[in-house]
Amino acid sequence: MNLLAASLHALLLLLTLVAAVGWPRAGQAALLLPLEPSQSSEALRWLTANGATVLAPSRGGSGLVIKLAHDDTAFAALQRGWLLIAVPDASCHYNNAKLRRIQNP
Repeated sequence: MNLLAASLHALLLLLTLVAAVGWPRAGQAALLLPLEPSQSSEALRWLTANGATVLAPSRGGSGLVIKLAHDDTAFAALQRGWLLIAVPDASCHYNNAKLRRIQNP
């Protein structure tokens, strides 16, 4: 096997591993990162209308931690310009006052 083929196989393996670990599924917590900050409120409305639950703001404040209701939500969100990354529920630190401001702007 030549070096190019080995590198290509390694890259495909890495991409598969990242997709398997980082792709959020129904019932999991996910970090919502709008690729354009102006789309944040639209993303939140669309996700909650499709069954997602807001769990907490992200630690950095640039996104939200949500719980997904459907397996296809991550792909549909990606088509709309929002990135969803699976995160462990234990990493969510709830700040109720901040969460109420996000849910009721």
